[in-house]
Amino acid sequence: MTVVYSSKADASFDFDYYLNQHIPMVVGFLGTSIEVQKGILSPMDSWLAVVSIARMGINSLDHFQTTMAPSGQRILSDIPTYANTEPQLQIEEVVRSH
Repeated sequence: MTVVYSSKADASFDFDYYLNQHIPMVVGFLGTSIEVQKGILSPMDSWLAVVSIARMGINSLDHFQTTMAPSGQRILSDIPTYANTEPQLQIEEVVRSH
């Protein structure tokens, strides 16, 4: 699964809180590792298109939905604590890994 926080003109994102509070909370609920990437440069534009990307492995869509049912609201309600931009979630299927 990938979570993308897109940038905007007045975007604010507290990486300290995100990395030290939010991500450990999500790991605790989902029981998975999470890789976090921070946007630092957009060679094509003068502003960043993406502030942050988080990637996490999930066992299955069913497992994700079952896990998120009791904890999803807590995770979502924490977002305004560190960001003023809405995340976009996408669940993917790995079709090849090198």
